[in-house]
Amino acid sequence: MKFPERIQKVPPYIFAELDKIIEEKREKGIHLMNVAQGDPDTPTPVEIVEELTAQAHRPENHRYPSYTGMKPLREKIAEWMKQRFQVSLDVETEIMVLIGAKEGIAHTVWGVVERGETLFTPDPAYPTYFASGYFSDARLYRMPLLPENQFLPNLDAIPEKDWKGARLMLLNYPNNPTSATATLSFFQKAVEWAKEHSLWILHDNAYSEIYYQEPSPSILQVREAKDVAVELHSFSKTFNMTGWRLGWIAGNAEVLRALYVIKTNVDSGVFNPVQYAGIRALDLYSEVAEHMRGVYRRRRDMVVAEWQKIGLSPFPCLGTFYLWIPLPHTYKNNSMAFVKDMVEKAEVILSPGVGYGQYGEGYFRMALTQPDDVLERAMHSLSRAL
Repeated sequence: MKFPERIQKVPPYIFAELDKIIEEKREKGIHLMNVAQGDPDTPTPVEIVEELTAQAHRPENHRYPSYTGMKPLREKIAEWMKQRFQVSLDVETEIMVLIGAKEGIAHTVWGVVERGETLFTPDPAYPTYFASGYFSDARLYRMPLLPENQFLPNLDAIPEKDWKGARLMLLNYPNNPTSATATLSFFQKAVEWAKEHSLWILHDNAYSEIYYQEPSPSILQVREAKDVAVELHSFSKTFNMTGWRLGWIAGNAEVLRALYVIKTNVDSGVFNPVQYAGIRALDLYSEVAEHMRGVYRRRRDMVVAEWQKIGLSPFPCLGTFYLWIPLPHTYKNNSMAFVKDMVEKAEVILSPGVGYGQYGEGYFRMALTQPDDVLERAMHSLSRAL
């Protein structure tokens, strides 16, 4: 039986493919050192877990939650955005709670992009960006993220004909997979282009609190950004809550209304005890975020030094907990072959750059989300294999 073309267009999700490799090895008694996935090894802070537990015992929290998120959480988010970015938001119309940022990406694209309209997406990028475009029957325009441009899209290089019929631009800084960051001046230019060409911007800011120099900005800090932009945030990376599925979207009220139509028809909101845990997490923000930046900074410096000893130089990691590394010359442009070889020769699993788009070929990604001793053993094994 034939499936719709939009399903056939979507390539296999890279992490699902890596999971198969891991499971095959596990069945043979081989436990790979997994430095491919951005799933923090550090547990969720105990205070957040205790808040979830306490709220889960309250029967009134067992009923359907609000589609837009409980008001106390939205108020806490507004307070946090004001303190962190000096951005003022209307709690009723400019903030919506999400079942994680991934859900927000897909549903926002569905909500605003019409069939045949252009979706500007970075490449390389989080694979969900491309899939969301396919599911919307959009025309994908891949904006190359190249080292000579500090992995920022060159908006001036987009032909005028491709701006016509464009509906949405996806951005993501700090960036997965390249670990690049963006400045407010870049966001200012993006907002100006969006206003000039009548399109929306969705900025995925899930890694906003994993930075190592200057704090990462919000696109909403740009004057009049809310005329065209929305921004996603996640509890996953900052608070080690990847499995909890909690995030939010903020910004343009029209986009949020379109998203509301999608969400009210395909999901029923976030379990209230998880939302209460989110409130507690934001109360702990300063303490937790600074601690996690210290952990990843230490790991980054250690792992980068080891790669340099091997003769490979990761690009500067200014944000996120990823390293973006050019392939060894012997592998040229075959990142999947390199990853498979490292599974066999080093028992280490890395992410192939091609899994993030055509412009990701020639690179691989390493995550710093394993304990220090695992990272040390992985680097020793990779060194011997290479």
